Amino acid sequence: MKVVEQWPPHPPHPSGPPEWRPPVAPDPVAPQPLRLPVVMPETFDADLTSRLLRRRIVLVTGRIDETAAASVVATLLLLDEDDHRPIRLHLSTDDADLEPASLVADTIDLLASPVHAVALGTVGGAALGVLAAAQSRTAHPQSLFVLRDPQRNVALGIGDVDADRAARIADQQQRLLTRLHQRIADAAGRPVEQVTADLRAGRVLTAAEAVAYGLVQGLADGAGQQSSGTDGLH
Repeated sequence: MKVVEQWPPHPPHPSGPPEWRPPVAPDPVAPQPLRLPVVMPETFDADLTSRLLRRRIVLVTGRIDETAAASVVATLLLLDEDDHRPIRLHLSTDDADLEPASLVADTIDLLASPVHAVALGTVGGAALGVLAAAQSRTAHPQSLFVLRDPQRNVALGIGDVDADRAARIADQQQRLLTRLHQRIADAAGRPVEQVTADLRAGRVLTAAEAVAYGLVQGLADGAGQQSSGTDGLH
């Protein structure tokens, strides 16, 4: 009797559990589905910041440290790369580290876009250099300006190497401090010796006094327009 073989033959039954095999990686040459990034603000603050930037408004509040300065510099550069319309820089910071504030001020110098600074609240210390770097400056009537030198922290160590490094840091900070004095003096139209003395004395100016001093060019009224100060100051 002839046995007719079934075709195709049944595969043999596995004697154990199937062997695990890693998933096959996709072929890098094969075209992949297009995935576009989706930018969506996660919080109201992020959405508010985005809306301000679309209007070329940069808000700087709190202490200007290295992290804050890096963010401000990146924002200014991106806005300047976009086009050369004016940028409004709203300042409300009563203190700043010397080197980060100098970095922001130097960046403003390099921009093709004119920067208009608006003082809010209290502006003081090295942040005055950021204010002075702007092409035009106004202040809200309630603003205060604290003319004082920023604190300079030099890490002192043990040994000749650490002492030499501390001396280099102190020299660099003194150079930045001298530039800060000169920048404020140029903006205010006053002798640098007078500005240096006022910073060392910690002189405080109201918004109207800052106009008379030359630190700002006018006061912002309720409509955001500039008005001139009336109080005299010497």
